[in-house]
Order: sequence, then structure tokens, then C-alpha cells
Amino acid sequence: MTEYSKYVTVNQRDPKKAIQAGVLPMQRNYDSAHDNLPYFQNIVSPQDFGDAHHASYSMSHVPGRWLNALLNAQDVLDVKVDEACIEALRTWTYRSYESENLGFPAMLDLQTLQPIRRIDLHNMRESMHALFALVAYRQDEHAFELAKTLIDSVNRYFDPQTCAFRYDTFHADTGAEEQYYTPNSSMRRSMGIDPDLPQQEVQKRMGVPLFARTFGRYIGPLVKLYRATSYEPALQQALQLKEACITQVLPADNSYTAARLGAHTHSVTAMLSSLAQLGEVVHDEAIMQRLVAFMENGLQEIALDFGWCLEGDQRQDLVGEVNNTSDIMEACLCLGGVGFEGYYARAERILRGHFLPSQALDTSFIPNDDGPDERTSRMAWRVYGAFGFPTPLGHEDSPGSRISFNWDITGGAVGGLCEVLRRSLTQWGPDGVSINLLFDCENEFLRFRNPYDRDGQASITVQQPCHIRMRIPGNTNREGIRVNGCESYQAGEWLYLVGTQPGNTIDIALPFEEQVRTYTFRGHKLRFTWRGEEVIAADSTGKRLCFFPDSSAK
Repeated sequence: MTEYSKYVTVNQRDPKKAIQAGVLPMQRNYDSAHDNLPYFQNIVSPQDFGDAHHASYSMSHVPGRWLNALLNAQDVLDVKVDEACIEALRTWTYRSYESENLGFPAMLDLQTLQPIRRIDLHNMRESMHALFALVAYRQDEHAFELAKTLIDSVNRYFDPQTCAFRYDTFHADTGAEEQYYTPNSSMRRSMGIDPDLPQQEVQKRMGVPLFARTFGRYIGPLVKLYRATSYEPALQQALQLKEACITQVLPADNSYTAARLGAHTHSVTAMLSSLAQLGEVVHDEAIMQRLVAFMENGLQEIALDFGWCLEGDQRQDLVGEVNNTSDIMEACLCLGGVGFEGYYARAERILRGHFLPSQALDTSFIPNDDGPDERTSRMAWRVYGAFGFPTPLGHEDSPGSRISFNWDITGGAVGGLCEVLRRSLTQWGPDGVSINLLFDCENEFLRFRNPYDRDGQASITVQQPCHIRMRIPGNTNREGIRVNGCESYQAGEWLYLVGTQPGNTIDIALPFEEQVRTYTFRGHKLRFTWRGEEVIAADSTGKRLCFFPDSSAK
């Protein structure tokens, strides 16, 4: 095996580069022997090295994430995408619905890699993401009809009184089965369910704990579909599911409890992102206030404020998942967009402090042998640009622990990064531009160059008449900010620039300060050094494949 080094080379400052690299694995990891079915599982550490399919997630889950990411990336950045990949993903999305006609995406037989009469409600979110993307970016009328079918099926089989799936009705209608998530004994106890109950009885009681894993996470793509099409039933279903979530699922004390939320942390963060998108669309401040309350309380039980989030609530190590990080960041962008102070700053801390560095851009520790089995062949080449299960410090939790880049996660990450490009610059009032995230960006009104690449010096070139405000980064000496090229004033987290004219170049000196922060998480102690909203060092004695210089070695 390739030697593991102390550090990997990372990208902390360029979301565009991250997207351009991130679309590559989604065009390189298909099963050529089985109609280009995308792979789901990936492991790059010695144990169980290679790729594999999954009965629930290969046929609808991965195509959903990848179509959403690839078509979004084309929309925001005009990246090149192989049309054959889009067609393969479209084909498998259609097949997941039409092979068995269950109203939901079907599962796979792993022996034949053919659809079977069984569904997993965990796939609703990703499947609707596929359909939304095909509708929004390819004007695919057939995908729109399939989306309507899924909405109708949820209306028929979701019980809003118990947050559960009407399994008996579904089985009577179709003769098919639904893949229940069955928790082990310790998880049943944490959910308040007798571990000795028969499985069928456990399933009947799992409505609320399973809501995040099924219907709650599905709200987000419903909102995206509504935004793209104004299809009213999509919005009405999202509102019904939101009501069930707010009244029955999110704990009143805003804590994280498995009895209400389950143990699958990504489903919880996906539900939070969904609520943020819905609250933004319907201008419902009550949703956003409830979301903020949970993010300031319960979310802290599974995540750190710079976006790292534990992969599963039962884990004792520090293995995270970038899907979770992407969802938390997207929720922050929505909250910042409707005026909640500090949430754009949190989104940027997430991006610079964890999200961007965790991408696999240095694959020197991964074998790249060219062999006959495509599941293990040219792995370093196929992994380049992927996202996976990082710790706060690097790719590896401890020497010998498993390192993985499950392919669906790359889709979730790239989809989130596309929102970064959309929201870095936004309209502010009737003729204003708001610089929300301090990455290089440009629109018809201005060109912004970030201060991190320029020793604290930001610059704005004005291209059309506009009012401008720029968010002041955290850990900045505000008294030392200097603006040349126009008048300015500070209010809240914003620097307002006055009297700008086309052709002006405005130079802004931002004196970043260093701050050492210690985080305690479930018995683990982590120490990071920040400069502005970027990590410049972290204590990592004994760790390998680290993202940041080791401050404990100084």
C-alpha cells in the first residue's frame, strides 16, 4: 500500500475549483458491465478496498445526487459534463420508477442488479432531486410526470397524525414491501422502544423517529421543484410535512434526541436544510426561528460550529460526513439570506475550516493500479475530487481506521457548493449588491477579489452603478479597516460603501486577527487556530493525512 503522510494538500479558498474537481468522480465510477449503474460504496483503506453496489442506494440514491450536482454545476459554472453520464443516470432514475410501478423508486436485487418489488423511503429525497434537476435544467416533461407520481404516492401513504408510512395500505395496493430501518437493541432503548418487541410492532412505533430519515429530508427537493415549476401540490406537501416535523418531531427543548430524530445524523441535517429552504420560499419567520433554536442547541450535540458533523449519533470516534456539512452550510446560507446575523459568517467558517479542505485533491495515499476489476482499478484517479467521511483534522481518524469516499457524498457536496456560487453575491434592495461570502466572485455589477489570497487586502472593481455592502469577516480588527476609493461606514456585520462609480477600484484593508479556539466534543478535545474565518493550524499530534499544519509541534 502507498505510504500515509502527515499532511495532504488541500484547497481552502476556491469553491469553483472544488466544483470543477468534484464533477470528475461522478463521471468515472460506473459499472460498465451493468448498463453503467453507478457505484455507491467506496473504501480506499486496505480493508475491503474497492467499490460496491447497494440494494437500496445504487439505482435511485446515487443518480439523484449526481444529476442534481452535475446539472447544477453546469448551470452555475458551465462545467463540461459527459452527456453519456447524464443519460445513464436518467435511465436508472426512470427504471427505478417504471420497472415495478410502485409510485416510489424501487430497490435492486444485488445478484441480478435488476429492480425488485421493494422500496426504501430513505430514497425519496435523492430521487426527487434527480427529477427536479431533470425538470429544471433539461425541461424533462417525463421526469415532471414521475415527480407528480411520487407526490401523489406520498399524499396517499403518509399519515400526518403519526408521521408514519401506511404500510398496510401500500402493501394491499401493490403487493410490494417497504424496507424498514430496524434499530438494534441499544438504539431501540434510546428511542424509548422495548428492545424485546417483535419487529412488526417496532415498525409501527417508528413513525416519529423515522420521519427525518424518510419524509423530513424529502421536503427540500420538493421546495426546489416548486421553485422551478410553481407546481402547487409540491409546496402544499412540503408545508404538510413541515407541520408534522415542527409539531411532532423537533423536540420542544431543541435538544438532539434519538427518540424523536433517530440516529442518522445526515437525515437530521437534511431535514434542517429542507426547513430552511421552505421558510425562505414562503417567508415564514417562525420556521426560521425554530430552526435557529435547534441549530444553536441540539445541533451542537452532533456537530461543531465550523461544519464537521458526526456520521452517526452512536459513533464514539470523530468520523464525520460531508453530506451533513453541506446541509448545515446550506441552512446557514438560507438563514443569512433572510437576515439572521452571523449565519453567512458561519457558512464561510464551514467552507474554509472544513468543507473545502476535506475534498480529496491529494490522492497520493491511494493506490492507482490498473487492473482487470474496475471496482479496484485506477482508484486514485477515480477518487480525485471526491468527498467522504473526514474527521475535523483530516481523512483518517486514527492509524488503520477505514477511509471511505462513498460516491453519493460527492454529489451532495457539489450540490451545496453550487449554492455557494449562487449566494456569494446577491441582490440587496432594488439596486444593490451584497458580498456575503468573501471568495473571488463576479457579476454584471462588480468584480470582487478576496482578502485571503492578498494578505488581508480585498478589492472591488465597479462595473455598473450599484450600492454595495460587504460582510466583515469574523476575527477582524474592525477599527483597523481601511477603505480607499469611496466613503464607507460599518453597521452590524456589514461594511457599506458609499459613492461608488463604474470604473472605480475600491481597496479594502482587513486586518485579520488570530484566535485559538478549543472545542470539546464527547470527550474529544480539539484545538484550532483561526485567522479571519480560515483555519491556519490545528493540534494533530499522532495524526496522519491532516488538512492543517500541526500547531502542537511548534
